[in-house]
Amino acid sequence: MKQLVSNFFYVFLAQGTVLALSVCLNLILPKFLGKVEFGYWQYFLLLSSYVGFFTFGFNDGYYLLEGGKSESELNHRKVVNQFYFFVFTQVVVAVFLFCISFFSTQNRILLQILAVYLIFQNISNYFGFVFQGSAEFKKYSFSVLSDKIFFILALFVLLFLKKYSYIPYILLYTCGKIVSVNYSFSHVPYIKGFTNIKLRTGSHFWLKTIGIGSSLMVSNILGSLVIGVGRFLIERRWGIKVFGEVSLSISFTFFFLLFVTQIGMVLFPMLKRVQKENMSIFFQKVKMRLDILLPFILILYYPGQYVLGVWLPAYIESIRFLILLLPICVYEGRFHTLYLVFFKALRKERRLLTVNIFAFLISALLCLISAYFFNNLIFLLSSLTIAIILRSLYSEYYLSENKKIHINNFFELLLIGAFVIFNWNFDEGTAFIYFFFAFVGYYLLNLQSLLTVLSKTNKQSQRFG
Repeated sequence: MKQLVSNFFYVFLAQGTVLALSVCLNLILPKFLGKVEFGYWQYFLLLSSYVGFFTFGFNDGYYLLEGGKSESELNHRKVVNQFYFFVFTQVVVAVFLFCISFFSTQNRILLQILAVYLIFQNISNYFGFVFQGSAEFKKYSFSVLSDKIFFILALFVLLFLKKYSYIPYILLYTCGKIVSVNYSFSHVPYIKGFTNIKLRTGSHFWLKTIGIGSSLMVSNILGSLVIGVGRFLIERRWGIKVFGEVSLSISFTFFFLLFVTQIGMVLFPMLKRVQKENMSIFFQKVKMRLDILLPFILILYYPGQYVLGVWLPAYIESIRFLILLLPICVYEGRFHTLYLVFFKALRKERRLLTVNIFAFLISALLCLISAYFFNNLIFLLSSLTIAIILRSLYSEYYLSENKKIHINNFFELLLIGAFVIFNWNFDEGTAFIYFFFAFVGYYLLNLQSLLTVLSKTNKQSQRFG
C-alpha cells in the first residue's frame, strides 16, 4: 500500500506541473497573443496530439506486452533492438512530413516544426510507457517535469521579450520534448549502455510489437477524434479565430481531466496482478468512488466562469461554451480512469476499437450535419458531448454486463441535464441556486455510496497518518 501511495504522489506531482503549465498557457497566452496567433498555437497543439499515429502502435504494443514487468524481468536484447529500429522509423516519417510541408503555403513552418516534434514526442512517449510499465513512476514524473519546467521558464522569457508570434512558442515547446528524451535516455541504463545493436533483429521484434498494439493505437486515435473531428470542422467552417475560442474552452475542460485520468496509469499495473475473480469487486469499488467524485467538477464551473470572465473578457463566448463541454469531464474522466484500464487489462483491444469507432462515427455524423446542414456551432459542440456520453455509457454497459454488475446512470444524466439547462437559460446567480439544489439532491440519492467512500477514506488517512 505504501508503494501505491508513493506511485500516486509522483504521478500527481507530474500532473500538477502539467496542470500548472496548462493554466499558464490557457490563461496567459490568450491574454497576450492575438486571436489569430492563439488560434494557430492551438492548431499546432491539435495536430501534435495525433503524431502518435506514426508509432503504428509500437508504444501501445510495448505497454501491453511488457507492462507489469520489473526492469530485471525484461528481455534487454529484444527491448533495445526494437527501440532503435523504432527511432529509425520515426526519423523516416519525420523526413517525409518535412518534405510534404513544402507543398503547403499557409502552414509550412508549422508542419516543419511538427516533423521535428514528432520524433521527440513519440520517443518521449515510449520512455513514458517504459517507466509506467515497470512501475518506475518517480522516473516517469521527472521525465515529465523536465519537459514542462523547461517550457514554463521559456514561456515567461518569451513574454518578457514581448514575442507575440506563435512560432517561437511551438519551437520551444518542441525543445521541451528534447529535454525530456535526454533525461529519460540517461535513466534507462540497459538502453543507454547497449552496444550490440542490430536493426534487422529489431525490425522483427518491432513488427511483432506493432501487431499487438496497432488496434489499440488506432482505437486511441479514433477515441481522440471523437472531439478532434469537431475541432477540425470548426477550423474549416468558421476559421482560425473561432477555432481558437472553442479550443480554449476545450482546454479548460481538459484541465479537470488531467488529475483524474492519471489514476488509470497507476491502476493498470495493479489490475494486471488482480485475480480475475476479484475484478468485479475492484470495478465496483473504483466506480463507486468516481460516481461520487466526478460530479463535483460541475460545481467548479461557477467560480471558474467568474475568474475567466474578469481575466479574459475578449473570450466571453469561450466561457459560455463551457456549459456544453464541461459534462464531458464526468464521462471522459470515468472512461479513461476505469473503462479504458479494464479494456486493456482484459485484453479487449478489439472491443475497445469497436467502442471508439462507434463514438467516432456518431460524432463525425452529428458534427457534419451541424456544420454544413444547420451551420450551427452550438449544435456541433453539443454533438461532441453527446458522443462522449454515449461512448461512456456503452463501455460501462459492456463491462458491467460482462461482470454481471447492475448499473444505474439515470440520476447522473438528470444532474448533467440540469446543469446545462439551468446555466444556458438563466443568469449566473439563478442558475447556481437551481443547480445547487439539484446537486444536493443527487448526493442525497447516493447517500449510502457517499458515506461508504468517506468512511474508507477516513480509515486510510488514519492508517497512514
